[in-house]
Amino acid sequence: GEVFRYPSQMRSIFVQMFIQLADIVVVTTEALRQLYTPWAKDIRVIPNCVSTEMRRDVPKAINEKIKILWSGSNSHLPDLKLIIDPLKNIYKKYQDKVEFHFQGGLPFEELFSDMTIRTHPMVSFGDYLNLIQEINPDISIAPLDRNIFNLSKSNLKYLQMTLMEAAFVGSAYGPYLTIDNGVDGFTCKSNHDWEKHLSNLIENEDVRINCIKNATKYINNCFMIEKLLPKWKEMLMY
Repeated sequence: GEVFRYPSQMRSIFVQMFIQLADIVVVTTEALRQLYTPWAKDIRVIPNCVSTEMRRDVPKAINEKIKILWSGSNSHLPDLKLIIDPLKNIYKKYQDKVEFHFQGGLPFEELFSDMTIRTHPMVSFGDYLNLIQEINPDISIAPLDRNIFNLSKSNLKYLQMTLMEAAFVGSAYGPYLTIDNGVDGFTCKSNHDWEKHLSNLIENEDVRINCIKNATKYINNCFMIEKLLPKWKEMLMY
């Protein structure tokens, strides 16, 4: 029951040691496969997936204002800072039409002091989707700074928010490069992109609906657990 915290250099050594000892290493992204390949005897990529039980269990309600949600841990502060200016511009443009929600432990009121926002606390992983369902977002945003940590991430946020029936806007980087921009989500390379895509989604209900519909189809075809179980079975019977 004790928790031991080791210096980062020591943790790195332990990770390399365990990878070298393992007969098979399973990672969730191609970036992680490339990162760990030098130490692995055999390395496989099996993407993160979601299950039917993770979908909404109450119908999505129609909000009086378009709800835009950012959700993340404290480690995502550099990511959130990337879009402070675009979000403030969107707020000024649409403040009668939008409602900004932020979930996590960051100082949101300080970062967005000139905006009216709603904040939500950190919760356990098991309660996370229940909270998101309660917030009932129409649009989910996920900016990513360019670093090895974010490059190695999976698209789990995209999967979760699609199950919550929120149109997704993320950085054109790392896990979100597989999004078909404008079809099953939207990706951004600049502040202009963030403002353009958010404006489009705020002003056009049909765009939001089609985005969610296409993203749901994509996830059903590629990321449901029943689709990926054969890969796990094949590996375990190796």
